[in-house]
Amino acid sequence: MLVKYDPEVKRIALVWKEDEFNRLVAEGVRVKARELGLTIVYDRSFPIGTLDFTPILVELRAIKPDVIITSNHFVDGLAITKQMADLKVNAKLIAVNVAPSVPDYYKSLGLLAEGIVFPSEWEPGVWWSPEHARKFDLEFYGPLPQEFHIMFLGMHKEEPTEYSASLANAIILLVKAIKLAQSLDQDAVREAFNKMDIMTFFGIFKIDPATGFQLGHISVIGQWQDGKKVIVWPPEVATDRLYYPVFTWEEKTAGKKAIP
Repeated sequence: MLVKYDPEVKRIALVWKEDEFNRLVAEGVRVKARELGLTIVYDRSFPIGTLDFTPILVELRAIKPDVIITSNHFVDGLAITKQMADLKVNAKLIAVNVAPSVPDYYKSLGLLAEGIVFPSEWEPGVWWSPEHARKFDLEFYGPLPQEFHIMFLGMHKEEPTEYSASLANAIILLVKAIKLAQSLDQDAVREAFNKMDIMTFFGIFKIDPATGFQLGHISVIGQWQDGKKVIVWPPEVATDRLYYPVFTWEEKTAGKKAIP
C-alpha cells in the first residue's frame, strides 16, 4: 500500500512490544521492508507493562522517519499514540497495531486518532462475496457478509468487530469441517481442515497442514477518517482511499480531520 501511494517512501521506524505476538509482527515488517527495498532506520522493542514511551519517542523525533509502525495491544497502543501527540512525533504515516481497530480508541483520543492506520483481520463493510470467491476459484461457504452483519446487529444491537466476526467464522468453519469429515472424531475433523481452501464472509481460509498456520487469509488495512473506520486496503474490498500523507499532531489538535 505504501509503495503504491508513495514510491519515494524509504525510511521506516519500528517499535514493538516484547511478547510473542508482537515479535512475529515485527519480523514480518522487517521481511516485507527488505522485499520492497525499504530501510528500517529504527527498530526497538519495549518490555511488557511499559506505559511511558518518552525515551523511545524522543529518539524517534530526532530520526524523523517517513513512516512509524508500532506493534502492541490496546492499552499500550493508546498510550503510545497519546504520547506521540504530546511530544509532536510526526511522520507521513503512523500505523498502530492493534488498538485502533477497537472503537474505544477513537472514543478515548478523539481527533488525535484521525489518520491513524491499523491492520485488521476483518471490518464491517469488508464484503468478501461469492463473486470474490469465483475470482480466486474458490467455494464460498456460509452467510453472505451482509447477512452476517444483519444477524449480528439483530442479536447484539452493536456493530461486529474483527474479534466477534472471527469467532463467528470459527463456528462456520467448524461446521464445514465436520460436514467434510462426516464425523466428530477430532483427527478426522483436523484432516478436513487440512484440505479446506474456501472463502467465507471473513475471507479465505487455508492452513499449513503441518503447523496449522493460516496461509490463505488476507488482512485489511483500516484508517480513521472523519470519526469513522474505513478500509483502505486491499483494493478489492477498500471502501475509501488512503489519506496520505497524514497531517501533523498540531493540525489535529487544531481540529483538522482526515477527509479525502
